[in-house]
Amino acid sequence: MWKVPVGKQRFEKVDLRQLVNENWLSNEYHWQTYREGGCKYMGPEAVYYEIMVRNDYENYNIPDLKEGFRVKDGDVVVDVGANIGCFSHKVLSQYHIAKLVSLEPCVDNFECLEHNVESIEGAKDKSLLLRAALHSGMGAADFQSNPLAGGGSLVEYLPEEARGESFKVPVLTLDSLFDSKIVEYIDFLKMDVEGAEIDIFKGIRDENLLKIDRISMEYHHSVNNDTDRHTLYSRLAGLGFKLWIVNTNSALEDNVYFWRP
Repeated sequence: MWKVPVGKQRFEKVDLRQLVNENWLSNEYHWQTYREGGCKYMGPEAVYYEIMVRNDYENYNIPDLKEGFRVKDGDVVVDVGANIGCFSHKVLSQYHIAKLVSLEPCVDNFECLEHNVESIEGAKDKSLLLRAALHSGMGAADFQSNPLAGGGSLVEYLPEEARGESFKVPVLTLDSLFDSKIVEYIDFLKMDVEGAEIDIFKGIRDENLLKIDRISMEYHHSVNNDTDRHTLYSRLAGLGFKLWIVNTNSALEDNVYFWRP
C-alpha cells in the first residue's frame, strides 16, 4: 500500500496499482477527468501511471542504445523531484543499485516518500532522502504548490486560480551534492522539477556534469523558452552527451534523455 497525501498533513494508504488499472488503463477519458479535478488521488495516480506504467524515465526505443536507456544494477541514482517516491521505489525494488539520493521539498510529499521508500527491505542501507529542492544557488526559495497535480515548482507558471499555498523550502545545487561528497559520481539522474530544470543546470560546473552518465528529465517547454533550451542542449552536447527527445504532451513537456557514449 502506498501512502499518499489527501490534504495538508492528511494521508491515506491506497493501492495505486489497482487504482491506475481501474481508472487509467480502463478509462480512455481519465486524463480529462484528471485535468478537471474529478479524481480523488489525482497527483499520486498520475505520477504512478507515468513512472510505473508508461515508464517515462526509461526508454527502450533509442536506436543507438541496444540495452535501452535505463537504470542498471550497481548504479548511483539521484531522484530530483521525487514526489511520493514512485521512481525511487521502482529503482530500489527492480534493480540492485549501489545508492539512491532522493530530493523532495514538499513536506507532505516527503513524508509519503519516506514511508514508501523505507517500506522496501534494505532500502535504508542504500538510500538518502533529503527534504530539499535543487536550484541554481544554495539557501531557500519560494515553492509554489499545485493542489491539482500534488506537487509544485520553484517557477511560477500556474494560472492564479490553480495556485495553492506558497512557502519557503531549502534548496541545494547539483554541485553541492558532489562538493559535500554525498555522491562522487551519478550514473542515472532523474529530474521532474516542473520548469525549474534550466535553473538547476546553472548550479553545476562542467567538471561535475562530466561525472554524470545518464540524465532523464521532463523539459517543460511551456515554462522555458527556446533560447534557454538551445543553450542547455548545446552545453551538454559540447560535453559529449547524446540526446533523444520524446514528446509526450506537446502543450506542456518533453521527456528528454541525455547520455555519454
